[in-house]
Amino acid sequence: MDYPAHFGCETVAFEAAARRAAAGGDAPLIPSCPDWTMSDLVLHLGGVHRYVARILCRRA
Repeated sequence: MDYPAHFGCETVAFEAAARRAAAGGDAPLIPSCPDWTMSDLVLHLGGVHRYVARILCRRA
């Protein structure tokens, strides 16, 4: 599997979902993450994505 390419595709897809949610006004709740809003998920995945990007850049 081409991990960097796959990671890039997933990041683009998540960004699109976050932008659609933001366009709707208030941050919606995330059904699969009880008590989380889209804002919470964006912050969490942003940290995860930065971590994964660092791993990929260092080829660790």
